Amino acid sequence: MGFKAGHKLLLKYDLSIKISLVMKTTIITLVLSALLCFSFAACEKKHQRQMELKAERGSVSGRATDAKGFPLKNVAITLSHTVWTDKSLSAVTDSSGFYKIVLPAEPRGNWNISAAYRTNAYDQDYSFLLDVDDNSSFGGVRGAIRNFKWKLSGENMSGVYGAAIHVHQKQYNIPLDEVKLILSPKEELLIDGSDAKAMERRLKNVGGSYIAADVPIGRYLVQAFLDNRPLKIAAGKNLPANDTAEIIFCGTSNGYNANLYLAN
Repeated sequence: MGFKAGHKLLLKYDLSIKISLVMKTTIITLVLSALLCFSFAACEKKHQRQMELKAERGSVSGRATDAKGFPLKNVAITLSHTVWTDKSLSAVTDSSGFYKIVLPAEPRGNWNISAAYRTNAYDQDYSFLLDVDDNSSFGGVRGAIRNFKWKLSGENMSGVYGAAIHVHQKQYNIPLDEVKLILSPKEELLIDGSDAKAMERRLKNVGGSYIAADVPIGRYLVQAFLDNRPLKIAAGKNLPANDTAEIIFCGTSNGYNANLYLAN
């Protein structure tokens, strides 16, 4: 065999090896992709099965999630009888956010349900009433499904989910109904892990108190303006007033509030 013929044979053999390696790599990639797709599809089906809860006779069940749909563990679920006010039932959600409560045969009648989630942030303890997808009462004959979601703002049965900023005057010549607040988040996330955003709030006169209402709980730097003119503000009555003030919402008998004091 001549040199040229041998060289061609070697090139042909080398090419065949490269093609074989490419084919094997392609097959392995396809197999792995198929396995990943199968695994993902199985997880999706499992998730769908979990979410497709059906009402069961004699019980109430459901799931509690945050704003992004992630499960909330240890949410306190409470049932209260619509007639017998001393009768109540309770449960807590598991690591997947699910709960189930078996309704007793006696007393007969309907039940109301609520859910509360406790957490700690900014060196404060918070307890949040969760939003329910159906607030009608229910009985054990048909059973019920009630799902809950953690909301930081928006209307609910008793008012709003958000906190309030109570605005006071250090000097009594500021028309508070014309004051505008600009809230800039100090952190990227709010207390529930959702994205924090800058916002503007106008003050409302509520029973003689001026309030910026329904603020999602987080840590903010606040500025105050009157006719686009900045006002000096402080987060405490005896604190010095500056161009900005940092607020943290604290629990009171009227929900979660923060105080601001304005000066010219």
